[in-house]
Amino acid sequence: MFLLLTLAFAAFAESSSSSSSSESSESSEECSSEEGNPGTESETTTVVDSDENCNATSDNPNDESSPVPSSDSPNDESSPVPSSDSPNDESSPVPSSDSPNDESSPVPSSDNPNDESSPVPSSDNPNDESSPVPSSDSPNDESSPVPSSDNPNDESSPVPSTTAPSSPQYTLPVTEEDKNAAVQCHNKFRSELALGNSLNKTGGNKMPSASNMRKMEWDDNLAKFAAEWANKCSISHSWNGWAGENLAMNGGTFTNKDAFEYACGRWWGELAALGFPKDLILTGESFSGIGHWTQMAWANTDRIGCAMAQNCPNTNWKTYVVCWYYAAGNYFGAPVYEAGEPCSKCSPKCDKAIGLCQ
Repeated sequence: MFLLLTLAFAAFAESSSSSSSSESSESSEECSSEEGNPGTESETTTVVDSDENCNATSDNPNDESSPVPSSDSPNDESSPVPSSDSPNDESSPVPSSDSPNDESSPVPSSDNPNDESSPVPSSDNPNDESSPVPSSDSPNDESSPVPSSDNPNDESSPVPSTTAPSSPQYTLPVTEEDKNAAVQCHNKFRSELALGNSLNKTGGNKMPSASNMRKMEWDDNLAKFAAEWANKCSISHSWNGWAGENLAMNGGTFTNKDAFEYACGRWWGELAALGFPKDLILTGESFSGIGHWTQMAWANTDRIGCAMAQNCPNTNWKTYVVCWYYAAGNYFGAPVYEAGEPCSKCSPKCDKAIGLCQ
């Protein structure tokens, strides 16, 4: 079972963080997860103190014109939301793995929300003028000659290289099959919710149907950022500042496809395990332990990119899944979605068979 981490952010950084345990313990003041024992049944979740870590913004989470939410939305009055894993997470039975633990959450990150450049600096330095070869202009120069290949016993230091060695790669290449698996899993659950068929906690109660639920698509740019973060093996949130983020860790090894599907099922299972208020408004209380689901179900989120790292050093977790979402969700004071007839608030069109706006 995966260890899930979750976080969120909102229009104003004035919310307090809340924490809860999902199948492991979670830090209430830091945007990072505590590494658990993959052989136990505990889950670790991360609760984030938005005042200290979330770089709150007054942007509108529903604005899709730029990577930064705009302030036009009347609903964007909320403050950033921290992690929301729950110790009572009894989500849908997804294939078991070596580790029973699971963590995840949506995350903002850099101070500049508009900066979409690659966070990984280039290692090539074409202007590097270090260590020039000794000059031989002087006929009286009797200093040691530049090492020659003619002398097999020459052990002098080589001229320093100007190209930094490449960093280790822990992420696996993502195939079209992997992309489809992640997108289809999210859209399957979002369609179920839009049509009013999602169980709200146990007992048969169902969530209201959604009038504005958007269909998700894969985004290679989001996937690139997710892969760069996953490859750092930090096992914590990136706090990128403009995209939502869900994380999941596991003590077993998986293919990308299986890892994406399993994490997706675990995240969505929080709804049936914990439940969500029928008014659909996200608050600190309602967010506790269910932040993975709220990001997955956020109506205006329509793009996703995921990556998986394996065998990261300095941790017992062998599988580390990172999914980034845009537009980001989890804004306090805003509804996860608007209740109503499926497709009734879609523009310009909607697939009525699945209830998702396009």
